[in-house]
Amino acid sequence: MNEIGKTLFPNLTEERRQQIIADFGNEEINYLSQKGAILYEGLEETLKILSLDYNLYIVSNCQDGYVEAFLHAHQLKSYFKDYEMSGRTGLDKGHNIKLIMKRNVIEQAFYVGDTEGDEEASRFAGIPFIYASYGFGKAKNPDMIIHSIKELPKVLLEMK
Repeated sequence: MNEIGKTLFPNLTEERRQQIIADFGNEEINYLSQKGAILYEGLEETLKILSLDYNLYIVSNCQDGYVEAFLHAHQLKSYFKDYEMSGRTGLDKGHNIKLIMKRNVIEQAFYVGDTEGDEEASRFAGIPFIYASYGFGKAKNPDMIIHSIKELPKVLLEMK
């Protein structure tokens, strides 16, 4: 967000940029909490299936409060054991993955993501990376690829 602020508001002071970013973040969280977002087809059904055999966690580089707002809006909190975000810890995604793993005593994990940054974070944490090709970014060398969230249960069985 700091980089975005510098790009969008290069002539403002750092203090003013931070205030605009904070205000925008608060509005975004309020909107998300009330209106939700557009979900991938089959998301909740897939979470139901996965939660029968796996503990599910969220690690995101979003601002503090975003994950809670999303889970609240879509009533998905019951599927996840824990979550962490850069906006709360000040850490990057790789460190937050490690933090979640340590906090929840996780020895084996995988990360599903849609960007090269997600792949790098997975490598940093020492866990396999499953590339969600239907997302927003690209990956260089994922361990597995899914083209729909609905493919995830089958791919995980193949990884065992």
